[in-house]
Amino acid sequence: MFDNIGSFSYQGEGSLWAWMKRITVNTALMELRKSHSLALVPLEEADPVVEPDAESVRQIPQKDLLAMIAELPVGSRAVLNLFCIEGYSHKEIARMLHIKEKSSSSQLARARRVLSKRIGEYMKNGE
Repeated sequence: MFDNIGSFSYQGEGSLWAWMKRITVNTALMELRKSHSLALVPLEEADPVVEPDAESVRQIPQKDLLAMIAELPVGSRAVLNLFCIEGYSHKEIARMLHIKEKSSSSQLARARRVLSKRIGEYMKNGE
């Protein structure tokens, strides 16, 4: 960012934050691509998993929830972060990750399914 600050142009409130966010996301994605860690996992057919309600999720300590997310396959985790946390659309994610838009939505569905299952097990076991 320091090396490229000259390329930043003020576009109004929040533009510096958006510029820095874009550089950070692109840098992280380049590193994932270089390490070939971005392999996407096929979406298997499975019984539908009931998503936990928001109140149940709020009861889980943040460190435990982050550990569950960290255990996701890299491709699913990248799509989950970009879609749910960063707010990118599947079209934007597909462009950034060099995948099809449908792959982005399937990886998000897979991540949600796996997390729902893990959260359900967590709640059931009281861990």
